[in-house]
Amino acid sequence: MVPPQIKPSIATSPGNPPALSSKTPQRKPESELERKPAHCFEMEILDELESMARHAALSSDSSCIPGSEDIQRWELLFGYTAAEARERLQEQRADLCPPTVSPAHWEMVRAEKEAEGYDKKAYEHACRTARTTAARPKPDATKTSKRPNCLAKLGGPLTDPEPVMISGRSAMPPPHHGTDDDGQRADIYIVDTATKDSISRSMATLRLLLQPDVFGAAKALSADSLYPTLGVDSTMPQHRPSSPTDPRLSPAPHEFPVYYFFYGTLTDPAVLGRFVAREPVLRPARIGGGILASWAGRYKALVDAPPGHVPEVSGCAFCVWDQEEEDALRRYETDHYEVVRCEMEVAGMGLVRGLVFRFVGDRFSELDEA
Repeated sequence: MVPPQIKPSIATSPGNPPALSSKTPQRKPESELERKPAHCFEMEILDELESMARHAALSSDSSCIPGSEDIQRWELLFGYTAAEARERLQEQRADLCPPTVSPAHWEMVRAEKEAEGYDKKAYEHACRTARTTAARPKPDATKTSKRPNCLAKLGGPLTDPEPVMISGRSAMPPPHHGTDDDGQRADIYIVDTATKDSISRSMATLRLLLQPDVFGAAKALSADSLYPTLGVDSTMPQHRPSSPTDPRLSPAPHEFPVYYFFYGTLTDPAVLGRFVAREPVLRPARIGGGILASWAGRYKALVDAPPGHVPEVSGCAFCVWDQEEEDALRRYETDHYEVVRCEMEVAGMGLVRGLVFRFVGDRFSELDEA
């Protein structure tokens, strides 16, 4: 796996923009939250529309009117007034794209949460807003400092940081020494948005290569098919879901909390702790459907296992609480990986359906062994 300060991906130079599909709308890189394969856009839009239609149909009956029992429950659990509880309930039920907890996940925590006074809707609201009666640990100030906005790699005619210093900063931050994708030495600087804009204006004629720190592993889960799932060809008849409640459709595209399977550097609590504002709790886990290979001579890459392959991959399971934590992990993995569904066996929990980062490059030309 590739720490961003060691191997950032370099954006295509302004003079050679990448070719885009005519069906894919252009988006400014600075505003993208993720880089997705072009063929995923239409499928994702259709999935979202179908999900909205289903939720609108379910929300059109009289059950959308909050009952007194639900209002009292939310008052006790979240500290709302009666008016606030009623408003939050109506907002949740009117939301056409609500983050949901899958039936399988709810069954795992149901006994514990019902004992605390939750029903499924209240638990989904707690996961979404993080306003539970047992408050989360306060973030460590050393771990929640403002994330850098971009990585700057000096190259071409600009190999000396001196011109950068006069473009708006009194001094450049110390460089991080690493290697690029070709194995060549690279000096990388972490700069904020204001500095990046100043450099871009002052050095427009020079080849300063700037990579916004927002690109990461693509996530494009289908709500109506198994695509994408580790080791599974979702186009085959035997892998088509039998109903909208097929457990193989879990996790849902926007489901939180969700378990991730880690197999590389993220199995180290010291590394993982840089991306979550809490003490990481990792559980030993195993996963089938994939095999580990070596990428660039040093990084682990999980790819689909060939037919008939039995051995499993060992690693750790980690519960990702929310979108913010997931985004940080996806940026760390970079766009050399994508998020796919998987089934893992977790110590003390049994079989759990979750997510894993799968390598997206050419396994035959880019991987050293598989």
